[in-house]
Amino acid sequence: FFKALRLYEKVLGRDHPYTATTYHNIGTVYYGQGDYREALNWMEKALAVFLKVLGPEHPNTKTVQEWIAATQQELSNDS
Repeated sequence: FFKALRLYEKVLGRDHPYTATTYHNIGTVYYGQGDYREALNWMEKALAVFLKVLGPEHPNTKTVQEWIAATQQELSNDS
């Protein structure tokens, strides 16, 4: 993922849906590993781009919001 991310950021920029999708994918990997704080960090980066580029009603934006909610729930369970 990180190799693809560097390429997307260089070629497409940080405010591109492919870059945001990569941010989200990295977040889901951290989520799967149980590192919810790091997952949330990457998912929030993805959300910021999706909101800016695609808007709040786009399915990609909604998907990341759902993942963020699930991640926040896991973080609250850890407390």
